[in-house]
Amino acid sequence: MNSAENSNIKTRKFVIITALGCVLETYDFLIYALMAPYLSSVFFPAEAQVEGLLLTFATFSAGYLIRPLGGVLFGHHGDRRGRKKPFAWTLLLMALSTALMGCLPGYREIGVAAPVALLMLRLLQGLSMGGESGGAFTYIREILPKQCYAGCGCIVLGMFAGLTLGYLIHAGLLLLMTIDAMAAFGWRIPFWIGGLLGVIGFVIRTRFQETLSFTQLQCQGGIEAVPLAALFKRHRGAVLCGVLCIALNSTTTILINVFWPTYLETVFTESRQWLSLTGGVVLLLAGLCSVGVGFVADRVGIRKVFVFAVIMEFLLMFPIFYLPAQSEQWLAPAFILGAFLTGVVSIAGPGMLLQLFPAAVRYTGIGFTYNTGFAIFGGCAPLAATWLIQKTDIVWSPVLLLMAVTCIACLVLYMTRDRHDVKTGMINNDGCIS
Repeated sequence: MNSAENSNIKTRKFVIITALGCVLETYDFLIYALMAPYLSSVFFPAEAQVEGLLLTFATFSAGYLIRPLGGVLFGHHGDRRGRKKPFAWTLLLMALSTALMGCLPGYREIGVAAPVALLMLRLLQGLSMGGESGGAFTYIREILPKQCYAGCGCIVLGMFAGLTLGYLIHAGLLLLMTIDAMAAFGWRIPFWIGGLLGVIGFVIRTRFQETLSFTQLQCQGGIEAVPLAALFKRHRGAVLCGVLCIALNSTTTILINVFWPTYLETVFTESRQWLSLTGGVVLLLAGLCSVGVGFVADRVGIRKVFVFAVIMEFLLMFPIFYLPAQSEQWLAPAFILGAFLTGVVSIAGPGMLLQLFPAAVRYTGIGFTYNTGFAIFGGCAPLAATWLIQKTDIVWSPVLLLMAVTCIACLVLYMTRDRHDVKTGMINNDGCIS
């Protein structure tokens, strides 16, 4: 075996291990949403079911709102001292906070301290997730510079596989336990599983090697003293463009794959097991779709993929939300459409970020913009969607949110019209706004 073949094998193994870490991180972070109906009754007792769900999703959103801080903190260390250590510690922080969630007593036992403790742990999860996403995309960008979008697809597949794992565990528990048993103690089991898997992932990541890009940067003396300051001083246009790029991806992904299945459980109570199992399978299909879209983006350019994502969003968003609300027979077709749309937008948004920032501020730049976009648009999406349904009494009203982010995506295309390579579709490192 020659050195080139050996290097390719090591690269593939690294991508697989990175994606597996994303499986654990995303499972831990989003298992909260899958358990939302049970957390609502345990930590936020309310007379009205929708009010309790609103409080639960408000705490869910808090985890997203703090993610930019996690992107900055872990990104600072990643750009100053190397990618390896912060990328490993994100998993350990996630594992501990998730496991502790499963051990918390409820509102009836310790009163208001219960939701406060849940909120604190959710914030720690948000910090961890903020560092995880920036680290994963930075690693892929530096290890696979010529196939970064396909690598990005593998990362997205790992993220969706984490959600799939959560859905399958949820479905298994529903098959083995009654609803009362789930509300009493069964909801804790997925959190304990996530904590254990996260610790295992941390041990694996401590064996990672440093990337060549950072090693070269270090040898050349190109390390920034304060990466965040350098980011806003020299790359403000790229920061704004990066945040807006994620609007389409984050809102679509969260509404279709997190909020909508959870809400439908309250509508079709007899089909909870089916919804959970189908949701897991559909997410896996979305991840596989992302890998395929990533390979296409490596050949035609990410801008063309982004245009295609905008068109698909416009065509599919209304059927996905309207049809299932009318009849249970439309659930499967809507889920399949949602998987395809999710797979496309999940490459279109993050893919645009990969070429925005140079190595000296890459970890911080990707981490901050990706997580700020998710915090502003994705993190608030479930709360906004629940509020819209409550105020309008129209179950498909979340489509209004998707219409808004589609308009933002069109703005991104306008902003990048003169700042991308026509042949490769890559955005220049100096940002997309003069």
